[in-house]
Amino acid sequence: MTPLQLYKSKLVANQKVEEWYIESDLFAFIREKYNTNNTMYTLIKQVFDGRYKGMSQGIPPSHLLDMWQQKSNYLDKVYLQNQAKGKTFTTEQRIRYDLAILINRYDRYLKWLQAQEIKKSEIDNIKEEPSILPTIHYSKTNSSSQDDLIDVVDDIFGGGEET
Repeated sequence: MTPLQLYKSKLVANQKVEEWYIESDLFAFIREKYNTNNTMYTLIKQVFDGRYKGMSQGIPPSHLLDMWQQKSNYLDKVYLQNQAKGKTFTTEQRIRYDLAILINRYDRYLKWLQAQEIKKSEIDNIKEEPSILPTIHYSKTNSSSQDDLIDVVDDIFGGGEET
């Protein structure tokens, strides 16, 4: 194996390990949020791969986890509204329902992500630009320079003893 092939295979391995950790975090989040041991792995794996009904593209585990965490309160609100209307869900039905909401909002999430990247790059550009404001250095001055400063201020604001 050449050094380049070895490097590429290490990159792929690192990506797979990172993906596994993110998936693990997602399923831990689901277990905790819904108080269940059934994370519906097969169903959610279909979402990752884009094979879930009606999907045209897959949703990476990192995106799904981020969306689920960000929209958790909203999903709870929708669930409570459904309960108020007399609709009841099993835990599995609720996970499916919430997942459907997240899938339908994925395009908006991608737009939001893009806007965040633009904001970040603008902030980075601002940090890199030199400041256009002059730098003012303050230091202790002796009495003659204080008098000079007072004279300048008086000239500017007309505070002298001239009448």
